[in-house]
Amino acid sequence: MLKVVDTAFTFKTSPQEIKKQVHYCVNDICRSNSVIGGRKMNFGIIGYGNIARKFVKSITYTSGGRVHAIASHSLDENDSYLQNHPLVKLYRDYEELLKDEDIEAVYIAVPHYEHKKWIIEAIKHHKAVLCEKPLVLKSEDIDEINQYVKEYQGYCLEAFKTKFNMVLII
Repeated sequence: MLKVVDTAFTFKTSPQEIKKQVHYCVNDICRSNSVIGGRKMNFGIIGYGNIARKFVKSITYTSGGRVHAIASHSLDENDSYLQNHPLVKLYRDYEELLKDEDIEAVYIAVPHYEHKKWIIEAIKHHKAVLCEKPLVLKSEDIDEINQYVKEYQGYCLEAFKTKFNMVLII
């Protein structure tokens, strides 16, 4: 299922709003992937900029997800988040994170021009996807992603903020 929901994180989004939005997205992915019984879904983070840091901080307030690993080319091993969460794995290669069989879903927060590539790679590795906006840069790329979602029976959710609440299921 390819899904667009009314939620996104910006530099101006309040911490309370981010917590609420992350809670909604994580729980939606968990429901769609049949994670039940109080178990938390293991998320991998691809890219670790400012927006991803807000997501990682807020996922702890959800009932459905937890950060299992972060893939970043620039994250310092002495980062305060990693120091406070020693069980979170650090990968220097995005592909290596996708190969981690304990990861069930990924949050993609790389530069926009890399979204399509990592969405498709994540789907091929049977990971549910939550991607920061914009999902892709060209509308025809949506059709290609949707083909992979159908072929691999995957799940892709775009975090997208609009003036009015909307959910679009393709």
